[in-house]
Amino acid sequence: MRRPVLLLTLLLLLVVAAPAARADTVTVNCAGLPTALSGATAGRTIVLSETCTGHSYTLPSVPITLTASAPGIGFNGGDPDTPILAGANVGATTISGLTFTNGNVVTGSRAGAINITGNSAPRIVGSRFFSNIGTSAGAVSIAAALAGGTTTVQGSTFGSATPGQGNTGKVGGGLSLGVSTGDAVISGNDVTGNRATNGLGGGLYVATLSTGSLEVTGNRIDANSVIAASGDQDGGGMFLFDVGATITISQNQFIENTIGATTGNRHGGGLEVVAGGAAQTRVTQVGNGFDENSIAAGASGETGGAGEWIAGARVDSTRDSFTSNAISSPGGEGAGVGVEGLMHGSTLLAGELHAADLVADGNRLAPGGRGAGIYAGGPHTCTIADCPSVLELNDSTVAGNCIEAGPGAPAAPGIAGSGDDTLALRNSIVYDHQPTLACGTPAALADVAGFAAARVSVASSDLCDAAAASGPPAAGAGNICADPLLANPHFGGSLETAASPTIDVGSNAAVPAGMALDASGGPRITDGNGDGSAVVDMGAAESPAQPPVLDKTPPKLVIVSRTVRESARWLVHIRVKCIDQSHCGGTLALTTKSRGKTLKAGSGRFNIPSGATHTVFVRLAPKVRSLLRRLPRIRVRAKATARDLAGNVGHASKTLTVKAAKKKRH
Repeated sequence: MRRPVLLLTLLLLLVVAAPAARADTVTVNCAGLPTALSGATAGRTIVLSETCTGHSYTLPSVPITLTASAPGIGFNGGDPDTPILAGANVGATTISGLTFTNGNVVTGSRAGAINITGNSAPRIVGSRFFSNIGTSAGAVSIAAALAGGTTTVQGSTFGSATPGQGNTGKVGGGLSLGVSTGDAVISGNDVTGNRATNGLGGGLYVATLSTGSLEVTGNRIDANSVIAASGDQDGGGMFLFDVGATITISQNQFIENTIGATTGNRHGGGLEVVAGGAAQTRVTQVGNGFDENSIAAGASGETGGAGEWIAGARVDSTRDSFTSNAISSPGGEGAGVGVEGLMHGSTLLAGELHAADLVADGNRLAPGGRGAGIYAGGPHTCTIADCPSVLELNDSTVAGNCIEAGPGAPAAPGIAGSGDDTLALRNSIVYDHQPTLACGTPAALADVAGFAAARVSVASSDLCDAAAASGPPAAGAGNICADPLLANPHFGGSLETAASPTIDVGSNAAVPAGMALDASGGPRITDGNGDGSAVVDMGAAESPAQPPVLDKTPPKLVIVSRTVRESARWLVHIRVKCIDQSHCGGTLALTTKSRGKTLKAGSGRFNIPSGATHTVFVRLAPKVRSLLRRLPRIRVRAKATARDLAGNVGHASKTLTVKAAKKKRH
């Protein structure tokens, strides 16, 4: 009777537990969504079963998950002048797998699709945003302030290359993220075709106001733009304003982002990083690509950093590439990347770029530009005598960059700076004299210009000392001046060819500690010329390891002895020398003639190190012994045959006199 009681107890437990499990997840249509949201408790998952059109919704002030029952479900437009989805103090709410289109906000400072504020650290995951318009960000605006929280925007799509599907906002065309407390992660998103109309962040605007961490990883930031009627414009792809966070930017692609024409200053076609506080911003960058970003010509204003602009920050860069970026405004600075110090009140915040495996290739400036590859300088607003930038390049390539011919005073197609700035080059290539360049045939200019000689340090690098493509190398140990003969320069080609003079001529001692990979992710130090010794190349890309080139030179032998005397044991001692070879091993054979016949007189083996002389012991043959019993001496022909370690064969021969032993044997 105990078993039925036990089964009944289990059934009762299941009946009681089942409603509680189902209560955590609810599936609703558009009509039921407002009630589901307003009555949600923490941890609830709300599954939307259809696309809602023309209505806006408010998130509860507790953390929930809002998701779609199938791909493509979401929201098409909201109430007039209202974000589609808004919330305050939502905690770690997750919005997943939803599509937001045609949100439209025209007043205040709000995003068109999602607007979140207060004690919040939301997760936006796997969602899509098209054709939204806002007065802050175009699609999503998050003001995160949740202690211990991590705001995450991951695997989502903001805009499209299709005309009309991009999002438009004043600050941050696709996304505006402000983090005052906690951490943030922006990873694996596609941010394409968005625009900002008020000057900051065509695709993304990020402001970190805390000491937390920010990770921007694996995003494609493509064809976004900053287009304003007037005023400054910054960050065509992304604008980053930092006050004290720990920042990592890695494995992102900044492609074909633009800054339009205006009367203000324009910087950072792909990315701009700016220090916003009294301390220097610190950023770690790894493996990012900046390709074909641009800054348009304007009637006035400064322009710089079509690929990236760094202001008042220290960027430690590894394997970043800057290719085919362009500034069309005359007098532009740093088409590939530019770095400047800035003043925060009376505090100097130096601009610094410390790079390894960097590539700056095929970047272009309009007439009068400075540093088509890289620019390092101080802003015109600097109020102290020394407002420096620091540029350090290790194992990097700056090649195929150019400044268009025309009016103005151009300076350095490779790297330009000023008298207060510091430049250090190690194991690098700076050569911009290729026969084919994006600018046609510009005037010959020195690859590096503007720095005071005392602030320049160059070693084990390919850098010419003057404007000529050949001539003396720059001052410093191990430098050369030669066309590096790169594959496809000015089109992102940093790879060496078999004929490159930069292979295996760098300094292993100058390679930064822990730097094991080159710009393409291959081994940093290889034996690129097959001489049996692994030596680092100059430049960002390391030549693949080659099998050792075997020396085909035959070993050189010398038979030193001229006259030898047989010993009591019928041995003769003959001296043989091995010249300029690592090893000679072989046989010494003797022959003699008697009554018109050639007799084998004996042989002995030898193994001689390079440059050494050894004695070879040869036991005479019986017939030769008989001759020496009758004759005081005989003539023999000695022939040495040897192989070295590579298998090459060498020969030496000589006629010797063999004297009979002083006491005859009978």
